[in-house]
Amino acid sequence: MIYKTFRGLPRDEEGYTGAIWAQRVDPDTFDDSLAVTAHLFQAEIPKTGDVRVTAAGRRVSARQMAAPDGAWDWRRGDWGQLLHASFAVPTPVEAALRSNLSAFGLVFG
Repeated sequence: MIYKTFRGLPRDEEGYTGAIWAQRVDPDTFDDSLAVTAHLFQAEIPKTGDVRVTAAGRRVSARQMAAPDGAWDWRRGDWGQLLHASFAVPTPVEAALRSNLSAFGLVFG
């Protein structure tokens, strides 16, 4: 199981913000203390990388990013070492993205 944060950490006294990376958790360690606030857990899914899709006007493009060491949270490593590749956005995903942007009157997302 994977734990993800809802947002980053607040700025410290020097103005820097922190991050809590996605991390593996053992559900057997969960107890009643989890009831005091919201959490974001998901099943761990084997992957080869992450895809980010951008829509600008009528153009939709996507890039896949992967860490060379196989880390499952690419943000944690050396960004200069990330592997990048073009990624074809499936037609149903592109249609849903356009529909969502249109519903909110957005031209970029």
